[in-house]
Amino acid sequence: MGSKFQEFSAANSNRLVVSDFTFNQNICSAPSHKETFAVLPGNSLTDHSVLIFLAHADSRASSSCTASATSAKWLEDNAKGVSRVMELARVMSKFGHHHSIIFIVTTC
Repeated sequence: MGSKFQEFSAANSNRLVVSDFTFNQNICSAPSHKETFAVLPGNSLTDHSVLIFLAHADSRASSSCTASATSAKWLEDNAKGVSRVMELARVMSKFGHHHSIIFIVTTC
């Protein structure tokens, strides 16, 4: 996701500020995790409201931490959400907005 956010930013005068959020929690034997997000700063200096677009990408099937033939429930729903967040970031980064906007796709 980070490279696509960077690509959208570069195509639009580096309007998107891309960064990472890291946290420590043991999930599937991985002790730490990194989520990449992009911020489109708002034009208003007095209104500190923030609009957040967030989607969750399935990273594994069922509750198991191993890849298997088990189908991942709601895969289509999550894929649609991820594609919407990415498309919103691509299109909205072309314009100025009153509020700051955060685009994030979580993986955990």
